Formats: sequence, C-alpha cells, structure tokens
Amino acid sequence: MTYEEWVKIYEDKTGDKHYCPPGYTTLFDKDKGYAQYWVAADHSVMRVYECCGDAKYWYDMGVKICREYNIPKMVTICTRHILPYLRLLKFKIQSKIVQPERHNGYKIEGLNHLGKPFYCWAAWWDEDKQCNAYYVVSEVSK
Repeated sequence: MTYEEWVKIYEDKTGDKHYCPPGYTTLFDKDKGYAQYWVAADHSVMRVYECCGDAKYWYDMGVKICREYNIPKMVTICTRHILPYLRLLKFKIQSKIVQPERHNGYKIEGLNHLGKPFYCWAAWWDEDKQCNAYYVVSEVSK
C-alpha cells in the first residue's frame, strides 16, 4: 500500500485528521504502515505520535532506534483499550489502580518485554470512542 492509503486507513479508523507535528520524523513501510517520532535534543526520550498498521512492528522499531542512539525512554500514545495493547507488546502488569477522576481509567505499572519498567496512565477521555487514551512510558535502554 502507499503512504496515502495508510493515512486514509488511519483517518477512517480513528476519526482523526492525519497530522505530523513539526520536528517529527515519519517512518514508512508499504506492508507495515507508518509511524511518526521525535527525539529530545538531549536524547532523554523518544515520543511516538501517529502510528498506523502493525503496532508491534513500529514499537519494536522504536526500541531499536532508542537502543541505537542511547535514548533511555520511549513514550507512546494508546488511543484504544489499553489492556490489549499491553498484552500485544508482552508487558507484564504488576500494579493496576483505577482512577475514578479519569473515567475509571487505569494507572498501570509493570515490566516491559525487556524486563524493564513501564508505566502508563489515562491521558484523556475520547468521547467518540468512549474510552481513555493513554500515555505509555517504557524504559528501553541497553
């Protein structure tokens, strides 16, 4: 598929308008989709913005980039149900606290697929999807 076809899938699936913030880099693979990321000037963190296609592939690509450039943390945004996302990435939950003030979203901590800490929390409520979106922070350094 072309990049434009992946963008259309993203827009149709999420209801969001495709946007690449200034300073972000877009990675594209015709079979896997696309992902956008930004790296802090001090290399302390990578942020992943839009992602469409194979989420596990793009997460693993982010880890690879972080490890190659000694970036210790990666932040992703999950705009769907968080528990299937964490299972997909092979994260192991150690603590899950309901946050009533966040539409009963969770604050979750545990170990990622590398055995390193991760944590996430409900960032905002998506009225259209009727679910929380989450920030997921994962330690990925070597």
